[in-house]
Amino acid sequence: TQRKAAEDLIKKFGVEQAISIAKIAIRVRCQPYAPVITTPLELKNKLIKLKLFFDRKKIEEENKKRNVAIMSDDDFEEKGEEITENEKKIINDIKENFIL
Repeated sequence: TQRKAAEDLIKKFGVEQAISIAKIAIRVRCQPYAPVITTPLELKNKLIKLKLFFDRKKIEEENKKRNVAIMSDDDFEEKGEEITENEKKIINDIKENFIL
């Protein structure tokens, strides 16, 4: 159920981090290759897809840098909202601990 999935995410990451992960999923949902996550259950089930999305973005950034392309921090922004340093830390935490 949705409630159980939310409880599992909170148990795994804590309340603040679970909320931040949900916000990150919302911010990137319209970007190419980003998983569409609309419920706590989908967030729990697609957490690895969210991790893979960020892995792909990192690879794309590295490839662009190798080709001497100019990169901006706009890749993870939506409607002018920047991902905070805390959210970047959470993204890295997801990458390291993506198994629920």
